[in-house]
This record gives sequence, structure tokens and C-alpha cells, in this order.
Amino acid sequence: MRSLLLLLLATCAPALGVAAQSGIYVDPVNGLDAVDRGSPAAPYRSLTFAVADSASAISPTFVLRPGTYGAASGEEFPVRLPDLCRVEIDSRVIAPDSRSVVLDPPQGGVAAFLFAPARTGFATLKGLSIRNGRLLDVVARGATSFPFVTVEDCAVRDLAAGSAPGACLDALVEGGAVLTLYVRGAELESYGEGCLAVDVAAGSACQLRFDRCRFEGGDAVLDLDGRLGGVGVATLRACEVLRGRTAGIRSQTDRGADLVIELEHVLVADCGHAPVTGSSGAALLAIDAGGGLFPRHEVFNSILVGNAADAPVGGLGCTFGTNLVEQADLANLGGNQLGTARFVDSSVGNYRLLPNSLAVDAADGSATTLFVDRDGEPRGWHGERPDLGPDEMHLHSVHLETDSALGSVWEFVVRTYPGAQFGLLVGQVAGAAPFGAGLPHLDGAVFAPGLGGFADVDGIGRASLPVPGDPALLGLALHWQPVVSVLPFWGANSLRTVLR
Repeated sequence: MRSLLLLLLATCAPALGVAAQSGIYVDPVNGLDAVDRGSPAAPYRSLTFAVADSASAISPTFVLRPGTYGAASGEEFPVRLPDLCRVEIDSRVIAPDSRSVVLDPPQGGVAAFLFAPARTGFATLKGLSIRNGRLLDVVARGATSFPFVTVEDCAVRDLAAGSAPGACLDALVEGGAVLTLYVRGAELESYGEGCLAVDVAAGSACQLRFDRCRFEGGDAVLDLDGRLGGVGVATLRACEVLRGRTAGIRSQTDRGADLVIELEHVLVADCGHAPVTGSSGAALLAIDAGGGLFPRHEVFNSILVGNAADAPVGGLGCTFGTNLVEQADLANLGGNQLGTARFVDSSVGNYRLLPNSLAVDAADGSATTLFVDRDGEPRGWHGERPDLGPDEMHLHSVHLETDSALGSVWEFVVRTYPGAQFGLLVGQVAGAAPFGAGLPHLDGAVFAPGLGGFADVDGIGRASLPVPGDPALLGLALHWQPVVSVLPFWGANSLRTVLR
């Protein structure tokens, strides 16, 4: 199945060689919608106008400056993307993590973007935030339609209940079309259908890959539907799948369809507790609607916790490696262990592992293909076995339990030894990496006043600090590093925060 992606890339590689023009700039605050604009000095005001006025451009890159893109700035949703294009934030003036480029479709389920190439098409969305709507609809229809879609570091959040009845990402693949979708670093939240819904039918195929993502909410957080001989492969690595009312990952096959879901270092938690009438709830919910192959799950180095059920009874259709599960009849299938992972504070969405969690140093390193965790920190440090799930627990590390929104409060969490005293350093440069790639230390750091204390019996230390509220500081990046009273004194990582 994995060879499908390589085959498609080889088949469509010539399209990647098409020359791309320089960026087309859009600024909802200072721009103007008039023909022949789009330079950094004379940006458009709306992406809608920019796309229409650039219809003759070859593989355009639309560069978005900070602000809200909505009806007030001239947007008409969904914005139909050209067959070869990129839409990304202006990283020269804003930090990638600032979430300061916001698309605001109207409530009621309208997507921000529509991508429907009749032939081979490539679209990339990077660094965007979506409010009161959905990110993207993909329509692939017909044997000549081969869309390749990349979604990187995008967020859909702060949705009002009932505002978006569809999924954050919605794809229809039919008539022999083939969809390749790659999502990395996304944070998607849904009150409606879910974070992803893919319908693959009529001899069509899809290859889906999700790395280092957080998906939360909806009826089924991720929903894959195969019909009429449709073939689909979905691979999740270092992802969190949380709080689906009916399911974490729901897959259904019908009339010859074949679906495979591969999980590696994934957490599926708190799903299936409010299923729709007449259905059962589970973390992995597989349904054969008739005449298809039963959906298959390949689960390695993952954690299933707090769900109404973890998987089909007896693990039907599942291949297990080493995992931590709570469903009794899954124990000892493959390398499964029965038990409950312990987290810093799952009640507020902090699913990072406690130092004494059963998941620490419990994974099978030979089944790991992504060698960083959801935060981008390395797996299996100093020769240790990797941890189960998306988080790698590094002692003497610091993370945030809150966002870095202007005027809010930073809530820092340090993981160390029980009772250890700790403090935090702060700086604007993190260049040195004495403990290896991915764990940089600070240059020119100073002690953050008042940020310190003692870890509790689980090895968790907490400290808080008000986030500045000055809008002029939007996008400011700071690096934080713990120091502890036990060897090796310096913390394992530095935490980068960006004022949003």
C-alpha cells in the first residue's frame, strides 16, 4: 500500500518542475483590490481577488500578511485554489506560530478553500488559522484527477458549537481519481462532523499521511468511508486523536472497498462516550457495510486510553505491535500491555506523559519510523527505548499547558524528579545543542524572576507568568529552559513560545 504514494509521485513528478513565479502578496489591513497588484509594496486586500487576478500565473504562491480575512476584507468563501499553488503566511514579518493570519468563513459549514483539479494538481496551505468554519474541501473526480495536497502548521479552533456541521478537512474521491494528502503539525478542533472526512469510491484511491498532529472533537474525529472498490491507506504518526463522540477513527467499507489505517506512536483518548443513536462507541470503530473487506488497523507503539472501547471485540481486523490498551480482550495480542497511561493533566488537554507513566521507555524502537515526537523532540534519547504514544518524556524538560495569547497567562510544566527544585531561564536565541539535535540550549539567557519551585510527588513542577498584552509584541519568540537541583542541572530542552 505504501508504494502507492511513491508510484504517484513518480508519475506526476514532471509537474513539480514547472517554474514558479515570485510571491503574490495579500494584506487585509493595508492592501487594495485592483488589477496588476500583489507586490510586497502594493499587496492585494483579499485572497479572493488575488486568485482571480492571477489566473494566468504559473504555480503562484500567495503570501498572506497578518489580519483577518473575511467578508469585511472582501473574501468570498470558499476560495477556489488554482491547480498549482501555495498559500502561506509572510514569514518575513510574522513568526510561523503566531496564528496571526486568520481566515473567517461564515458560520454554517462553509470551507475556507476548495481544491478541485481536473488533472494533476498540487496545493499547499501553510501557517493558516481558521475561525467559524472549515479549512478545506477537496473534490477529486474522474480518472484524470490526481490532487496532491499538503497542509502544514494550520489550525482550526475556537469554533462555536454547531457553527461548522462538516469536517475541518473534507475530501470526495471518485470516478477513478487518486488523492494524496499530507498533513503535518496541524491542530484541528471540531464541534461538527469531525476533523477529517474522506469518501473514496468507484475504483478510486487515497493515500493520507498525518505527522505530529492534534485532532479533537466531532462525531468521529477521523472518518474514512470506502465504497464501490475504493482503496485507501491512512497513516498517523505522533498524533493525538481526542474526544470523538462516537469514535476516534471510524472506518467503513462497502462493496469491494479496502481501507487500511496505520497508527504509529498515536494517542487515541476519551472517545466513544456519546455515540449517535443505535451505534456503539470506540477508539477504533470499524464497519463492514456489506461486500467489502473489513477495515484493517495496524497499531504500533500507541496508547488507547479512556475510551468506551479500544477496538473491535477480540481485535478483529487489527494487527498489534507494542501498545498500552485498556480493553481486556486485546491484552497479549501482539505486544499489547494492559494498563492505563498517566498524563500530566488530561482534564485540561495536557496528555504529556508523567515521568512514572507505564508508557515511558516501553515502545519497540524497531517499529518507529518518525524519530521525533509531536513537539519535534527526539525519540529514544541516550540509547533508551522510545516512549509509547506521541509524546517523548524527557526528564528536566519544560512545556506549556496554555497558549501564548497576548494578555493571557503562561502555565509552565517542568518534568523532573519528585521533590527537585527548579527554575527557568529565558532568552531569545537557542543555538547550541550540547545534548544532540532537537534539544537546543539557550545562548545569552537570564533567569526568569519568580519562575521556579519544587516538583510534586509525580515529578511535576509548575510555574506561571502573565503574557504581555502589547499588540506590538505579536510574533515575539522567546526560549525557556529549566535548571534543576539534580544532575545534570541543565534542562533537557528549550521551549519556544511565540506571542499570538
